[in-house]
This record gives sequence, structure tokens and C-alpha cells, in this order.
Amino acid sequence: MNTKDNYPIKAQESPDTYSCARATQELLAIPNLLERVKQNQATPKTNYKAWRNLRSDV
Repeated sequence: MNTKDNYPIKAQESPDTYSCARATQELLAIPNLLERVKQNQATPKTNYKAWRNLRSDV
């Protein structure tokens, strides 16, 4: 059985498991993503700005 993007799903795998594994591979392929997430988690929430205050055109 093939999904519409032509990646085969093994009979014993559920589509959810396969999708999660594929998403994980795609995330791991993004350079420096883990470092950026760690930096974001270390940023104090008081330094955040509401996006509506930054984007007055929306």
C-alpha cells in the first residue's frame, strides 16, 4: 500500500507511527534546529513580545 506521496507503509506499521517517524527525520534534517529550540527555551518569557504588538498591519 502506498500513501499519496508514494512512501510505502509496511503492513505492521500504523500510518500514525510512520508519519511521526517521517516528521522526526524531517526535523532532524533542519540545520541547528535543536540549538535554536534550546536557545528559545532559555529565553525568559518577559523578553517575549505579543505578535499583535509587532505586526500592526493584521
